[in-house]
Amino acid sequence: MEANFEQAVKKLINDFECPTESLKEAMKEFDELRKKGLSNDGEMLAMAPAYISSLPTGQEQGDFLALDLGGTNLRVCWVRLLGQGKYDIKQSKATLPRECIRNESSQPLVDFACDHIENFLKENFSSKFGCPESEFLPMGFTFSYPMNQTSIVDTTLIRWTKGFNIPEAIGQDFGTTLTEGMRIRKLPVVIEAVINDTVGTLVTRAYTSCANNTIMGVIFGTGSNGAYVENVDQIPKMAGKVNKKKMLLNIEWGATNFTSLPATRYDLLLDHDTPNPGRQMFEKRVSGMYLGELLRRSLFHLIKVYNFNNGIFPPSITDAWSLETSVVSRIVANRSVENVKEVLRPYSIRFRSDEEALLIYDAAYCIGRRSARISAVPIASLYLSTGHAGKQADVGVDGSLVEHYPNFLGMLRESLKDLIGDDEKNITIGIAKDGSGIGAALCALQAVKENKTIEVGNYPLK
Repeated sequence: MEANFEQAVKKLINDFECPTESLKEAMKEFDELRKKGLSNDGEMLAMAPAYISSLPTGQEQGDFLALDLGGTNLRVCWVRLLGQGKYDIKQSKATLPRECIRNESSQPLVDFACDHIENFLKENFSSKFGCPESEFLPMGFTFSYPMNQTSIVDTTLIRWTKGFNIPEAIGQDFGTTLTEGMRIRKLPVVIEAVINDTVGTLVTRAYTSCANNTIMGVIFGTGSNGAYVENVDQIPKMAGKVNKKKMLLNIEWGATNFTSLPATRYDLLLDHDTPNPGRQMFEKRVSGMYLGELLRRSLFHLIKVYNFNNGIFPPSITDAWSLETSVVSRIVANRSVENVKEVLRPYSIRFRSDEEALLIYDAAYCIGRRSARISAVPIASLYLSTGHAGKQADVGVDGSLVEHYPNFLGMLRESLKDLIGDDEKNITIGIAKDGSGIGAALCALQAVKENKTIEVGNYPLK
């Protein structure tokens, strides 16, 4: 193994390091950005009101449809809330085709969603077709993209994230667009609530934990974002607009760009090849959509400059996004020469020595570790700045990284301890499974109760 190759990997690892002092500076930056977003629209952090003023108690009951439009999949769900934090769920999931994700028109995405809603209804609620509007099935819609809301159903898409690029939809109310598509199909569904997946995670965790101290919902998956509960009197831009004491806020923290955490060359190269260069810089460092691409670009740098893999660029990973984050996850699952070689063998990566294989493990590990350490910044900042210091607090989390990436939560907690000391022990972190589906149902329930448009009932499946 060449000495300069070893030095190059060590430099790469150092580039991905996040010293605790830099993370503490980032906490201060985050709080400043949060306050700006609370005061004005159009700031880096949207701090978008969800028009939901309370968290579930765990005793809620009722049947609802839920539609979850994420970064990779579309899910149609039927949710039965049973009370005592329990629920039943039946769902159908489909991978979003590329032509739906990147298109000048919204129509392919609307058609795809309506197709799957219609198929789900025919399979489970065929008797509902042709019923009067007062008997339509209530639906909660989880729309996991930056949006401004003026009510629990009225939204405006600010921008796409997670690789989506549908210019026609920006500035439009996608819920209304979808409703029109369902009306044309004569689908017996009414959208009662439109929520972000982080809001769904927050209310789902509050419902299922019955902990009465849930303060935050966080997504670490294809994208990254958070939601929390804020006092309305701390939201200057909402002054006089609502007669509520509390408000759930969708932060849109994926847009954060910390000056205290400089980007690496690999971050900048990745950003250049995204549909939204210069934006969502936090998300591009921490979320599951990007970690594989960061490793791919790191490997290419080592191949080009330091003759790694005998200077050969493997065709299987020549294209951007051809190395998935699951590959990084499998590498870091076991620091052994055999594991690294086995994971990378299908990609025609060959090693001149066992030491080289372990260095590539270390490179992959540092990319995931940086993600977890940076991810602790907004959690720690919110915990301290919203009056919870020294108190027990519960955080709901969801997403592929917290569920599947080896020791992601452990590394995040380690970073939390570095940032807030012994207060880290006061924070419980729990998976809010099915947060997008259950959360949409819970928010639809609140909307139905407040608007009294239809009756909440139990609808027998076919």
